[in-house]
Amino acid sequence: MRGVLVIGFITVACAHRAVVSPPATGWRELRSRHFRLRTDLPEGSARTTLVKLESLRWWLQSAWSTGGDSPGTTQAIVLASPSELRSFTEIMGLATTSREGPLLVTAGFEGLLGDRSPPRALLAHSCSR
Repeated sequence: MRGVLVIGFITVACAHRAVVSPPATGWRELRSRHFRLRTDLPEGSARTTLVKLESLRWWLQSAWSTGGDSPGTTQAIVLASPSELRSFTEIMGLATTSREGPLLVTAGFEGLLGDRSPPRALLAHSCSR
């Protein structure tokens, strides 16, 4: 009898509707010659971030005297706010590799007006890893 009750309770407990995540809205993908940026930043801030990344890449290659343009594309994910990033990690900017190549993950900042792209120093720190 006890087994039947346990199975009944488990069945009732498991008989709920699946929780479906709301659709991701506001995400965009921008590409440049060397970066593929996925972000939920506003359009202007996303474009500014892409310009900053290309500029930093150029300066880093110049400083390291690589002798030309290295091939490949870096995947970058920039979340709109640090609180979004903190839901995954306490690190404010990280760099790693994936099957598709180098990967940068960071967050913009919650500014009141204007540009919300990540600070150049944070992008530089992530790019130079």
